[in-house]
Amino acid sequence: EQDESSLQAMNTPASRLVLDSLVFLREAKYREAEALLQNALEYGSQDPGYFLAVFWNGVAADGRGDNTGALRGYNELAVQAPKHPRTPLALLRQ
Repeated sequence: EQDESSLQAMNTPASRLVLDSLVFLREAKYREAEALLQNALEYGSQDPGYFLAVFWNGVAADGRGDNTGALRGYNELAVQAPKHPRTPLALLRQ
């Protein structure tokens, strides 16, 4: 997947956590993925993996049926990073 390649190339603490979370997302282990993504978000927006963490955290919340959490994540990405490659998909998922 494109995000995996990008995250591997970034090789930052947050990007490694996001990369690990994708394994849990594929297995529908949303809570486990969210735990890693929350840790990734703590690195802040200066980390290149931050906005992918925001997006995938929204996906994990969506998978758990937490519509409010999902919308919060998608909206944060759209507002804070309108030109990010995942923003169009975040807007579509809203």
